[in-house]
Amino acid sequence: ATYFEEFKKTNKAELTFRDILTHQAQLQSFIPFWLEPGSNKKIRSGVFRNQPSEKFQIRVSSELYARSDFKYQIIADIIKSPLRAQKEFHYSDLGFSLFPLVTERLTGTKFQEYLNVEFFHSLGAISTCFKPYERFPLEQIIPTENDLTFRKELLTGFVHDELAALFVVVSGNAGLFSNANDL
Repeated sequence: ATYFEEFKKTNKAELTFRDILTHQAQLQSFIPFWLEPGSNKKIRSGVFRNQPSEKFQIRVSSELYARSDFKYQIIADIIKSPLRAQKEFHYSDLGFSLFPLVTERLTGTKFQEYLNVEFFHSLGAISTCFKPYERFPLEQIIPTENDLTFRKELLTGFVHDELAALFVVVSGNAGLFSNANDL
């Protein structure tokens, strides 16, 4: 809660970075944010469109856009989620997805730019990025997944992880692309 004030006065107020990083923060493994709450198949209504518009700017695949303010719903869903009963190792990407927001608040710099300046460029990793479809021809990008359930297409240049795709496409849990030279 010190670094992510939305957690104040919630069951997540006492979480530590150490516990999140070691997957011991008692967070749920996963929340299917793209589905209607309580459903295991119905896509969340009012969140997605096949064309961009003023309210649908988050590109989650070549033909799917999410509502621009949907990240606030994701944060609300994370806040409302119950904690697991015991503090023990249990993989969760929920805390990692919030790290870019915390980084941006602490540094005043967009997450991708912060990573470029502080890490990637000094290493010579100039091709490492989120959203490679914006920087490189698609024929230079290896597909990451044939998503048959949510986006219903072969994903090329788009992160395979649904949470990262919906969280303004820059997330701490997935979606970082690179090439062999940078690696």
